Amino acid sequence: MFGVRNLPSFIIRARISKFLNVLYNLKNVHSASSLWCGLHYTQGKEFIIRDVMAAISAGIFLNIWLAHHRKRKRNMMTIFRWVTILLLVTGIMGISPLSSVWAVSSQAVRGTIGKTMDVEKNIQETQADWVQESEALFIELESLEKEKKRLTLKKERLIRVQALEQKKYDEYVRRQREIHRLKNEIASFLDMVLGKLEASVSHSLPFLSEERQTRLEKLKDLLVDADESWGEKFRQVFAALQIEAEYGTTVDVEQETIGYEGADILVDVLRLGRMSLFFQTVDHKKSGYYHMGEKMWKSLPAKYNAEIKKAISMARRERTVDLVNLPVGRIIVK
Repeated sequence: MFGVRNLPSFIIRARISKFLNVLYNLKNVHSASSLWCGLHYTQGKEFIIRDVMAAISAGIFLNIWLAHHRKRKRNMMTIFRWVTILLLVTGIMGISPLSSVWAVSSQAVRGTIGKTMDVEKNIQETQADWVQESEALFIELESLEKEKKRLTLKKERLIRVQALEQKKYDEYVRRQREIHRLKNEIASFLDMVLGKLEASVSHSLPFLSEERQTRLEKLKDLLVDADESWGEKFRQVFAALQIEAEYGTTVDVEQETIGYEGADILVDVLRLGRMSLFFQTVDHKKSGYYHMGEKMWKSLPAKYNAEIKKAISMARRERTVDLVNLPVGRIIVK
């Protein structure tokens, strides 16, 4: 068909027809001319002649390849003639494939450049936004790092404060337990001391009975008073003990009414420490002593009247201290 020898014409026509069918069956891709020169396939009728010419050109180039492959110079000359005729015809009709190639290629390049510029613009805008966002994130990161350091130091400080407060609380609990234990022990101890003091008063000589009994009653009320501190309770009890102990080192004279020989008489009572009690009537005619065993007053011989009177005068600081002879009795060890 195209001057190709040694090939049946129906084979060449079949190849060209098959090639054109394949090209025209491509949808929304590239046409036959696109495979050869980059022309874009469209559905418009105005490009049908161009596409046909492009397809014929493709067929010619196919025969060129076949001729070259078979090394047939005559076929090559025939093909060149066909190419020359094709270029003249397309030039006359104004549908030169080369002009179409350049027209479409320039449009494609302009479109590609426009798209490329749009993409580049979008990339630059995205990059600028990313830079701003990265700077903001970096600033926020630095702020968070500083806040983390501050909170870490604060946490360590609070942990130390908590540990210190826990130690104080443990010490407070220990002291409260110790205080509670001491309170119980002190309460028992003070009750015991007061009991012994009361027994000592009841078994001692009957001097200053009202004063001493009143003191004991006050101590009993003090020990059960919840509003009073244990320190004050302790002080008052031992003050009473000290007063009772001082009675053993002092001499005193009190005027009292005692029961003697079935009658109440007014006498001067002489106390020699906690050892002996003597009495003498106000007229200095009778004298006596207190018998601890019988818990009563007994008379003394008249020879002791002068000695007892002398001792009473010295206890009242009416005369200087001197030796006196008094029947103090015997010391009994129990």
